[in-house]
Amino acid sequence: GFGGSTGDALLTNLTTRIGDLTAAAQYLAAHYGAPSIMIGHSMSGTAALSAVHNIDTINVLVTIGSPCDSQTTIARFT
Repeated sequence: GFGGSTGDALLTNLTTRIGDLTAAAQYLAAHYGAPSIMIGHSMSGTAALSAVHNIDTINVLVTIGSPCDSQTTIARFT
């Protein structure tokens, strides 16, 4: 994690971020209301480009300073 979170940032990758975004959307839908907008910055924006395919309530996706081709980004780190 970052800031005050209890997670371990060293254990995250693009796949875990996609899962986290999908899980967060499911939680919001179950407890508050389904999200219709997703905003991601940097690598989380790249993860959002993939996660949005798992979340049918998203109508708007905004990425800020994010690599737009996740496959190229993955290839650079594998």
